[in-house]
Amino acid sequence: MKRLRGGFTLVELIVVIAILGILAGVAVPAYNGYIQKAHKAADDQLLSAVNTAAAAAVLEARGTDLAKLADGALTATVAAPITISDTTEAAVAAAFAKYFRGNEDASFRYFDELKFEGGAFVGYHNGTGAGSRAVLKSGYTWSGDLAGVAAAYDGSNYKNMGIGGLTGTVDNLSRALSLAGNITEQLAQMDNFKETMKKLGIEGSTDRQELANAAVFFVADKLSGLDASEVQNALSDGKLDDYLKGKGIDASGNEGLFVKTALEYGVIAAYVNSKYADDDDKAYFQNNIPTGTASAAALIERFTGRNENGTPKSGGYQSYIDDDDDKGIAAKDLSAYFAILDLLSDNTSAFETVEGSDLFSNPDVLTAINQILSGNE
Repeated sequence: MKRLRGGFTLVELIVVIAILGILAGVAVPAYNGYIQKAHKAADDQLLSAVNTAAAAAVLEARGTDLAKLADGALTATVAAPITISDTTEAAVAAAFAKYFRGNEDASFRYFDELKFEGGAFVGYHNGTGAGSRAVLKSGYTWSGDLAGVAAAYDGSNYKNMGIGGLTGTVDNLSRALSLAGNITEQLAQMDNFKETMKKLGIEGSTDRQELANAAVFFVADKLSGLDASEVQNALSDGKLDDYLKGKGIDASGNEGLFVKTALEYGVIAAYVNSKYADDDDKAYFQNNIPTGTASAAALIERFTGRNENGTPKSGGYQSYIDDDDDKGIAAKDLSAYFAILDLLSDNTSAFETVEGSDLFSNPDVLTAINQILSGNE
């Protein structure tokens, strides 16, 4: 009787190794994903403790607001204890330590960076180490008529508010809408908006800040190339909807309404920085953050002063748009607005949108754009 040989053939071993390799290829990333989720859950809990301790410290110290606490005072990096630095008032630091007791040796394992936003500390993660929330690609060479953009900006009322204020008119609107779960999320389902998201490399994203970032570039894409004088005339005649429709922007739909509102906010921002706006209008604009597409129209209505016979009062938004005596300042402002939007549209690839990151309050982004607008790029 023949004896059966033990062991496996070379082919069988190769097949087993291949199967193990496939399983490892699937299991290892999944396992890493579980680890990341566990770290994030732990960091979320730790972040809650940070915010609770910070708020309690401010209340106990009295006279110190939470914003002061955020000015570089909180030290929190990956794999390092969380502390309140020596630059903070001693009373606040002592109170924070007391309310943070039990977490003295805690450190973030998922979040790379901590920032103070919206009245609380918020964690960000980019997967490449502490402080890695970069949103502007290093070494990028800007394209377009940079000198023309700088010249247009220099001769406009936007210079009084800075690029952060200008992009903020669109950014605030998009964030307000996204937080309300309103038009920004609907835009994400539209083909034109999808193209903008594709250019930013965030196809399919549901992160609301990423959608808000994309909305700024989307508006830039849609409004770039419009003629400033034509838009001024359309605004002056009350026929902006008709003008935009002729340019393929239908303000009766969500997409067109969003673009129109962003345009109106851009114009209002220039107006409140012009000689036509009084202190009340300026203060009202600063204290009324956009809440939706109807809010721009409400601001315009408030700023448009009318006499009893229906004619515009001296000063006010309508006088600014009609440009009675200032040699085309409204058109100059619109030219600057469109030039800056063109700059963003032409250089979308310069930006990287990181989950949860607000592009247009990022110091690196604002510095880069300000260098262009000051003619130093």
